[in-house]
Amino acid sequence: IMDGLGLALSALGDPKSAMQAHLAAESLVGAQSVDFISARLYALDDVNALNNLGAALLAAGDAQGAVARLRAASDLVHKLPPTTRSVVVEVYYNLGIALRRVDELEGAIAAYSRAIELDPGRADIYLNRGVALQAAGDFTAATASLKHAVALGHPRRDAILGAIAQMQSGV
Repeated sequence: IMDGLGLALSALGDPKSAMQAHLAAESLVGAQSVDFISARLYALDDVNALNNLGAALLAAGDAQGAVARLRAASDLVHKLPPTTRSVVVEVYYNLGIALRRVDELEGAIAAYSRAIELDPGRADIYLNRGVALQAAGDFTAATASLKHAVALGHPRRDAILGAIAQMQSGV
């Protein structure tokens, strides 16, 4: 409930109250002691709460706090039922963003790659992985990832093609 309240407050433009609600939801993570089926449902609630708090922390500029929460969420995804793939993709995608912001490029690239394994049709993930690869100095892999984002129809096609041309010209 607190996590949903945090999402609603964020949508209403109240990030401070949203953060407080997400923090309240985080305090309940792992608090349930129930049977296996219910535990999987609670794990989904826990992952959602940690992912949403991580996203809120990113939006508030606290990348280190986001990394901690998103890593905790990624540690729980193995408990989720297979039908929750989209939740897992968001956890890895957000973790990639947070890790890139704190210059943990290898971890960011790995998180983006895991998200791509689970959902290979998302151009935004390929774009972000390409940016992380470029920052890491792997221009060949960055170019491939950025080209894939373009092939999937990313709306910033021209900017991406410009970045690829700059990398290829050595600028």
